[in-house]
Amino acid sequence: MPAMLSKRYFPYVAALSDEPRATRVMCSTRVSARPSCRASGQPSSKSLWTTRGCSAISVRSDIAADDARGTTGQDHRSPRRRWPRERASACRVGVFGSIPPARRRWRRTLRAGLFWIALGLGAATISYALSLDIAARSLGFDRRFAQLFFSLIPIPPLALGVHGLALALRLRAASALADRTAAYLSDHLPEGYIVVPHYGPRDGAEDEVPMVVIGPLGVVVIEPRDEGGEVLCYEDHWYRKQKHGVGRRFQGQSPSQRARWNASRVRGDISVEPTRTRVEAVVVFTSAHIAAVSSSSVPAVEGLPAIVDRLVGTPREPVRVAV
Repeated sequence: MPAMLSKRYFPYVAALSDEPRATRVMCSTRVSARPSCRASGQPSSKSLWTTRGCSAISVRSDIAADDARGTTGQDHRSPRRRWPRERASACRVGVFGSIPPARRRWRRTLRAGLFWIALGLGAATISYALSLDIAARSLGFDRRFAQLFFSLIPIPPLALGVHGLALALRLRAASALADRTAAYLSDHLPEGYIVVPHYGPRDGAEDEVPMVVIGPLGVVVIEPRDEGGEVLCYEDHWYRKQKHGVGRRFQGQSPSQRARWNASRVRGDISVEPTRTRVEAVVVFTSAHIAAVSSSSVPAVEGLPAIVDRLVGTPREPVRVAV
């Protein structure tokens, strides 16, 4: 846990944890007061107004034990089983709601697409090996209708498989972009910030939140995009600007609408009263140049350095931020 992370956001970190909330949360209304413990990870009724007294969160018992051994100097295990404190801290940050790589949506979509393709190829093989005369007599069809019927059987699963593979490739590219953005933010943000990539909300939806950043200034949901060229927005509809006018609309859901939706999902996870909890949504274009985006419902930022400046509260180029 970064030492400079505002104690006000400890419950948010606990709420975003992928494990059953936080194993132990100690909170009080004042820093000097005696902390109160609740196994659910929520502050007690005496500390609903403020969370400045949050003093400790043990997310995983094994990591907490490793940290305790390293602190007290009583680690008598073999060198192979000893974890450096840096590795323990990295693992602790890694469990804050991040979906494991094997369970991410693009992998599930890829497996489903491969299944449908295999099913279509199997149906095509069986249809090719069948005797049309015997099949027509068994089904009571004419030979021409039987031939047409068995020719059409493989088409639906093959179409579903191709669509699934195309969607999996797009989701994989978006997942890689989120990983690159998270790595950049982890390297360039100062101490006191936690970057949670591939956050899986608890609303049951398949779509994951690309990135959540928790810091002293608040909770920010980031929607990274890698479109090139010049982009513009009109009433939350995004387009690429071309030489002879406006080009095509962005494929899929609007980035600003998606960022706002993800912010509401994160807000619902970290707060009992979501309407009173502020979670900011930001769209980040890593390669594109922002043109006219004044009608976007969320801020749009051009370049990763600009989002770092926005997160730390010192924007160097306010012109690139569209509100």
